[in-house]
Amino acid sequence: MAERLQGALLGLWLGDLLGSALAGKTFPPVPEFPTLYTKPQALGPPRPYSREPSLALGFAACAAYAFLNSRQFHLGNLLGAYRQHAAFLLYAGKLAPLSPPEEEGPALPSLEPALARALEAFPRFHSPEAFLEQSLRGPATSPVLDGVLLRSVPAACFFYEDSLARVQAVAKEALATQTGPLGALAGIALAALVAQCILSAHAYAPAAELLEAMQRDMAQAAPLLAHMGLNPAAIGQALSLLDEDMAYAQKDSPNLYAPALNLRLHAGQLRVSFRLALWELFHAPEASAGGGPACIIEDAVHRGGSPPTQGALVAALCGARWGKGCLPAPPGLSPPSPLPPKPPQRHSCGDASFLVALGEAVVAKRP
Repeated sequence: MAERLQGALLGLWLGDLLGSALAGKTFPPVPEFPTLYTKPQALGPPRPYSREPSLALGFAACAAYAFLNSRQFHLGNLLGAYRQHAAFLLYAGKLAPLSPPEEEGPALPSLEPALARALEAFPRFHSPEAFLEQSLRGPATSPVLDGVLLRSVPAACFFYEDSLARVQAVAKEALATQTGPLGALAGIALAALVAQCILSAHAYAPAAELLEAMQRDMAQAAPLLAHMGLNPAAIGQALSLLDEDMAYAQKDSPNLYAPALNLRLHAGQLRVSFRLALWELFHAPEASAGGGPACIIEDAVHRGGSPPTQGALVAALCGARWGKGCLPAPPGLSPPSPLPPKPPQRHSCGDASFLVALGEAVVAKRP
């Protein structure tokens, strides 16, 4: 169990690393689903890897940092960590201003619009509860982006044995950072998937067991979201869309080159990354049959779309299902070392080391 829990968090870092090396590049033709991508024989020089996490992974690491310091879920501490990380990136010139300036400057990465609005608005409220209540009154975010999926993994690992606490934590984070039920329910489903992989009594959790866990947590979440004030009809529509994604993930093709939900045309959208990650997990070959988990991680980052997020999600699921020993080692790089859970000074609270530290802390507190 410890290997799986640590594997989920380490997988976020590894998949993001592999995907970031391919972000923005032109992709060679990849085989049609269900055939997986395989590396060409002539690889050429090794691709450059950077320890710098992607923007989305940095905020997932902030969630790990918040759990390490609070030893519980506290929305105010979590949003405070997000703001601190954004301030660090702004100061370092690695992030576009939350409020776009009148004159255009150099192109810089920018936050998801809903997350940027949340980080700007949060300090104006006297409590995180008041902020969340106001956030729920806003219009539903569209399109819903996939960063919420990465940010749900630390909660999945911290609350892997407590489904109610896990559902509540993921729901509050998602609704604070992007209004509407789709992001919350997708994050809840993904967190259930990670937790069930960790808990499974099987050598690796079968698909039917994982799907049942996802459906169970989504069913548990629906009345909670309605009680928080979300429209029941919108909740039902979001559940139907995610049920469709889960059904396609079990087929030979996830139907991600169709116009309605196209991997290349809708890069970074939540349902694209959600469906692809599930499809890869359910179609992983046996290790003896050609690559095992490493094969589906490579496939996810070479399909186009958003390689860092897709790689991070698939590698996290691989680590949770098969343990950290299944994860491929990038040439010349070792995993980040855990940092002590104290207020960051010369580094950001979005450092990937906090993911490793959270895994060690959760494992250490188990009897």
